[in-house]
Amino acid sequence: MRSCGASVRVKALRLLLSRLADCRGYLAQALLDPSGALRCLAHWAAPQHGLDPRQVLLARLQQPAPGNKRQWLGLLGLVRELQEPRADAMLQQALASKALSVRLLALQALGERGLAQQLAALDDPSDKVFNCALGLLREQPWAAFEEALEQRLDQHWHALPKARRWALLGLKPGWRQLQYLLHRLDQAGSEAAYWREALARWCDSRYAMFDPVTPKPVREALAQRLQALEEAGEVPRGSLKRLL
Repeated sequence: MRSCGASVRVKALRLLLSRLADCRGYLAQALLDPSGALRCLAHWAAPQHGLDPRQVLLARLQQPAPGNKRQWLGLLGLVRELQEPRADAMLQQALASKALSVRLLALQALGERGLAQQLAALDDPSDKVFNCALGLLREQPWAAFEEALEQRLDQHWHALPKARRWALLGLKPGWRQLQYLLHRLDQAGSEAAYWREALARWCDSRYAMFDPVTPKPVREALAQRLQALEEAGEVPRGSLKRLL
């Protein structure tokens, strides 16, 4: 059960289950193992041996935080499988880990409860953590983070790497993305050329937008504004047609 190989640990637990009358200690250990396969086997066997995986987790939460990545991955795996909100304080500690895999799993384990943590993870230096946060935010109600996203884009647009900048804008519903770019163009002053180019590039990357969130009157007003920019030669002809 202490072998480095997960497959060996799985075989060892199967053997113990077939030979020992009381395997609760080994099952508790397996429930906190970093191997998903071993935890799966332990979840299956636990009821047959009178062991409640949730009680194993709650008992572990009363102890100090894990001291290494292996221990973190086992604990976080069990938290994610049980969706236990009482582990949130421990998950918050995991988000500060130096280990990328630990931060990723902690973010995933929080799920919909972790809106604030998902927004904070947008500053993570790891693109994997950033992309994970993006994916989780897409599952949140748009209105829950609209204001925070707007502030982030306003304050950090130019400082953000290009890929992250456009990925964050992409969290907005399609027509709201256009609304944001038009707003920045209106406020641009000496940077107007930059924002016209950004708007043109965005339009060029669109094709038949699907946006069930933005109300029809708002969409129509934005379309009229973009049409006026086309007619004034500020964005390429056909920009609006690409959105419809």
